[in-house]
Amino acid sequence: MRNPASIAMVEATETAHGPIDVFVSNAGYVTVGGLEDSNERIEHMWDVHVMSHIYASRAVLPSMIARGEGYLLSTASAAGLLTQIGSLAYS
Repeated sequence: MRNPASIAMVEATETAHGPIDVFVSNAGYVTVGGLEDSNERIEHMWDVHVMSHIYASRAVLPSMIARGEGYLLSTASAAGLLTQIGSLAYS
């Protein structure tokens, strides 16, 4: 499923600057909380840390595929890959 906000962001960028050659995917934030954290807060972390990258990639890839070129660059923090003590949802 494509995300309208991501599609609008990509379209606006391409209109203003031309085709996107490199998409850098870098979003995240840390909260304090463990199993007692609310489902809503954990789901918001999932949306930012995982789904936002998927939505943006889905929006930018069709143009890259049509042109036969383009790159996706995704970053991750060491704390996110290993653990962030005190932040279940970030880890």
